[in-house]
Amino acid sequence: MEQIRPTSISKEPWGAGCYPAFLVELPHNGNDLDEYGCMTTYNSAVVYYNDLLNNSLARDRKTLQDASIVYVDKYSIMLELFQHPEAHGLKYATKACCGYGDGAYNFNPDLYCGNSKLVDGHTTSATACQDPQNYVSWDGIHHPCHGSCKQYHGFCSDEWFLLISAF
Repeated sequence: MEQIRPTSISKEPWGAGCYPAFLVELPHNGNDLDEYGCMTTYNSAVVYYNDLLNNSLARDRKTLQDASIVYVDKYSIMLELFQHPEAHGLKYATKACCGYGDGAYNFNPDLYCGNSKLVDGHTTSATACQDPQNYVSWDGIHHPCHGSCKQYHGFCSDEWFLLISAF
């Protein structure tokens, strides 16, 4: 008797062209931002990568007809949160909750969340906001628990299940 090994395929990277860390650290200009403040070139590359992954999985399904391949589209779920945070009970899409620098992204690559550093002769800390439940991004790179709950609720909802099972 053969052993069954569950396999899950997750589309990566997630809508990273919207994460505050990438918006601060990756080169781009205002023309590269869409109406949601996300980098179009980066997200286009992610879509291209995901298309290649879909094609590969389609070939694998034909070859491995007895296999169950679970396909998880985290990119679309996270992109939805970044593009329409208010529709999911969130307020801030491309601004980190825990960071330093405030501004549009509240992210500084020289001072990560929870750390302190001497800046201009003063000890400065990257601290958490008072309302993390309102942010898609916790520290510019990760999403907070609230965002995770939204993501996985979306993953389990009928609408997103159709995206997963349609493959």
